[in-house]
Amino acid sequence: MTDFRDLDFKAEVLPLNEHSFALLKSDFVFWSVTLLAIVPLFLVTLTETQSQLTGFCLFFAAIWGLVFKKFVVEEAGGWRLPLSALFFTGLIGMNLLLQLYKWFPDSYTELSDSKNTFYSLAGYIFHVGAWEELCKIVPVLLYLAWKRREARPLTIILVGVFSGLGFAAFENLGYADLQIVRSAVLTKKEGIQGLKEGVQGAMVNVMLRSMSNVFGHAVYSGIFAYFLTLGWLTQKRRLALALVGLGVASLIHGLYNWFWSVQITLPALVTAFGFMLFYAYLTKLRLLIASTDSSSIPNTPTA
Repeated sequence: MTDFRDLDFKAEVLPLNEHSFALLKSDFVFWSVTLLAIVPLFLVTLTETQSQLTGFCLFFAAIWGLVFKKFVVEEAGGWRLPLSALFFTGLIGMNLLLQLYKWFPDSYTELSDSKNTFYSLAGYIFHVGAWEELCKIVPVLLYLAWKRREARPLTIILVGVFSGLGFAAFENLGYADLQIVRSAVLTKKEGIQGLKEGVQGAMVNVMLRSMSNVFGHAVYSGIFAYFLTLGWLTQKRRLALALVGLGVASLIHGLYNWFWSVQITLPALVTAFGFMLFYAYLTKLRLLIASTDSSSIPNTPTA
């Protein structure tokens, strides 16, 4: 009891004062961990499950956005441009792409569903991969057209990455609906066992798409954005570099999708290779920025 009486409970149990609040206010780790924990709890307070699902899709995209911005690209600018790219692609770009698909012949759009291995691979690369990457690169082109020589190299990359995050987040909503239909079909065919399989499959699919697929889309569009950045920075071979960027991004994207029908371990290897390539591109870009006369690139950081 004497020990209890000697304790300063306010100092020991609630060490919160003006100084500690000032430290917490600017503590990146504190706010990141806090938001990671409490945002999902706020999302489930939404009354409609569709709103909850939309919130979670955007939440996981935001997590990867934070990781890319803070730790991968290390871009120190604001959030307005990358978030604008995310919502532009998710809300406008994807819908425009779906409308464009209606003009394509069925023989082209159905290539990826072909039982022929070569045709299927070609469909995933030259239809799915190519057109989705072209859709995701639009915010990058708009940013370059707007800023011209005032554009920042790492911001160009980040706009591409966030455009990929937006595409994946809103695409996941459509796949969630497909999983519901699949569960209903399995339930009708196999009863309670089919329902169990369908629900478990939906849970796995949502987790997979929320984590790895969102990450993958960001990497593919980041790769394409890198080649555009390289052309903008050097002012040489811009069209050729753009076509190479589209080709590399479409190839990795297409191989990832196609390998799911071949062997389900291979997509993981493609994702790892894609990120390794993207990281190598970033390293090369930083070296190029550091070796370039900063006076010729307005507002360009040297690291």
